[in-house]
Amino acid sequence: MKLQINTLVKIFLLVVLIYLSVVYYIYYENKVLYANAKYTTAIALRNTYGTGNSGIEYRYLVNDSIYLAWDSTSKKALEGTNYFIVYDEKNPKHSSFFVECPAPDSIKFIPKDGLKEIPIKKYQKYVESYFDDLLNGWLTQFFP
Repeated sequence: MKLQINTLVKIFLLVVLIYLSVVYYIYYENKVLYANAKYTTAIALRNTYGTGNSGIEYRYLVNDSIYLAWDSTSKKALEGTNYFIVYDEKNPKHSSFFVECPAPDSIKFIPKDGLKEIPIKKYQKYVESYFDDLLNGWLTQFFP
């Protein structure tokens, strides 16, 4: 009986360690993304709901290079529509898609090296709030 309890405790501790490692990795990646943030638009290619990975596949252009990415989203995107994304200026393949921030047709030009901020104030506030919640949540107070 004691052997079973020790085994269960070890499994529990291993699961907690793996969970905290994943949380720290996500926190660190987003901290770097926010520190090197540039913005552009991406075209929503395909919603992946119901396939085991709920999210959106999208394509974007930075400095004449095309990037294909996938991001988890809470809502479906309208396929074929442009949305604002944030990407890491130092590593453009690292990005995050904002389904809440569709790009209006009135935005015709975005510099090939991206924007310092989204030209729509309510969208920029949304992004700032997103990162603030992500990087300053209760669990992240334990990370440097």
